[in-house]
Amino acid sequence: AHEEPTFKRSRSHNYVAAEVEAVRNAVGATEIANFAKHEITGPSSRKFLDHIMAGRIPKPGRIALTPMLTPKGKLYGDLTVACFSEERFMIYGSGAAQEMHRRWFEKFLPKEGVNYKNRSDDLHGIAISGPNSRKLLSRICREDVSTEALKFRDTRETFIGGVPAILNRISFSGELGYEIYVAPQFQLKLFEEIESNGKDLGLKLYGSRALMSLRLEKNWGVWTMDFRPDFTAVESGLDTFINWNKNFI
Repeated sequence: AHEEPTFKRSRSHNYVAAEVEAVRNAVGATEIANFAKHEITGPSSRKFLDHIMAGRIPKPGRIALTPMLTPKGKLYGDLTVACFSEERFMIYGSGAAQEMHRRWFEKFLPKEGVNYKNRSDDLHGIAISGPNSRKLLSRICREDVSTEALKFRDTRETFIGGVPAILNRISFSGELGYEIYVAPQFQLKLFEEIESNGKDLGLKLYGSRALMSLRLEKNWGVWTMDFRPDFTAVESGLDTFINWNKNFI
């Protein structure tokens, strides 16, 4: 496959359109190893995150979106924080900005009570999105994934496709969807289970162009494109996620 440079509509348009249609009307799957994963552990984890994050820190089993700001109020990141317990959190963010964020975390890390580790290379993943994604997930997950049991912005450590996984009910596509993270050696097994169980549900693989189209329709911003360090939280629209009832950087 190839794509010829052009100022007109690219020959890839129809391929991307088919991927978008699958996510809207059936179910699509895409690889998400490019997201950065930062793990925060220790008895003072919540206190630390409450200081460096401007938003609300979620309770165990929940996920929250929060901006990270500089002392001047400029954006330093738009991050997703998942809470497994009061002493263990996972932060998902831009892969391109992970070193910048690592330095920021380590700059404010206290001498004791909090441990930081970049887990980006330890966890790869696959996202499934679309109206049939829940039905597909129910076939390969040992837990109840109904709307009542697994609510929007819930996180679980479970087994999916026979392998240990982190399951997040969130989706950058803006459609009903789930992000599934596993150790690299389990990703092929996970993919094979998704592929075999999704055939009759209209499963189609989709790429970054389809994802960018889907998220743009929902007005969901992305780092380096819609969000940059020269924006304030208000200019980026992320001020709605700020918890103004606490002290933060």
